[in-house]
Amino acid sequence: MYYLTTYFLVLFFLFFLSHPLPCASSNQELGSCETALFQCGNITAGFPFWGGNRHKPCGHPLLELHCKKTLTSLNISNHEYIVFHINQTSNSLRLARADLLGSFCSTTVNTAVLPSEIFELSPTYKSLNVLYHCDPKHSYRSSNTCPDLGIFSMSQTLDYQNSCQDSFTINVPASFVPEEKELSFTHLESALRKGFEVRLVIDEIPCQECSSYRGICGFNGTTQVCCNVTSPSGEVSCVPQHQPTVDELHRRCSKPFSCGDQEDLYYPFWIPGREVCGHPDFKLDCSEGYAQLNINSVKFIILYMNYNSSIIRLARLDYISDLCPLKPVNVPL
Repeated sequence: MYYLTTYFLVLFFLFFLSHPLPCASSNQELGSCETALFQCGNITAGFPFWGGNRHKPCGHPLLELHCKKTLTSLNISNHEYIVFHINQTSNSLRLARADLLGSFCSTTVNTAVLPSEIFELSPTYKSLNVLYHCDPKHSYRSSNTCPDLGIFSMSQTLDYQNSCQDSFTINVPASFVPEEKELSFTHLESALRKGFEVRLVIDEIPCQECSSYRGICGFNGTTQVCCNVTSPSGEVSCVPQHQPTVDELHRRCSKPFSCGDQEDLYYPFWIPGREVCGHPDFKLDCSEGYAQLNINSVKFIILYMNYNSSIIRLARLDYISDLCPLKPVNVPL
């Protein structure tokens, strides 16, 4: 496993110390954070969530809740998840991918990555690899067929990787074990519709400390802030609740992340929620099933990354499907 060097971590830490945070929002928005709750159907949520009556500075940027009629949803890594339950005492949620609530054969065939710095899969659930477009000449422990997936099989490991063209990941109860030779759609779809449980990794102690001093909990980007009214005119002052130490930055950033079909990514790359772990110019977009990098306003796909040799292989997105684009653009690296 590759780790960020202490040198980079110290630089990040010094950056936080030397750049004070501006006020997170307007007075009205901050004032509402103390009392406003997100409410939709049977879901009620406060800090660290936002959405509805709770303005953006009231919660973490990746925890915006949406309400459609009586259904609550959360967008994670550009995938919609239905929120069945929020337990703010245990900091846990029960979620289900919206595209997996219907027929399994109509699912979107890409992995939805749960940002590890925000979510942690409950130990009573597990991730399964769905390997599809598999070679019909091989025998599989449990498999079935979909029009778009061809022959597919499931495994906690990539047992059949060499005989299947691609794969994506789903979360199911730990008790779910597809043992029948012809995998049961009824059994699988029932497990997916019940959803899975995750725990929020966000530390709530800073907010508790802020509230004990009659402060208002909020966020400036991904940094928790404590805000107070400092004058009769209603001016608000916000300060970071907790400056990350070098050890904390190491804990946050040393763990690899996945983006699209690329795994085990580290510095200089980053995705939303890992802003402090990468270089500002190396933000990745994982929305289309692969890792996209924007260079001089032109999108590139990461095909290969080798940290040992510091070599990265890229392909221009506009040339992937058309070698003769209408408006060719020269992009200096």
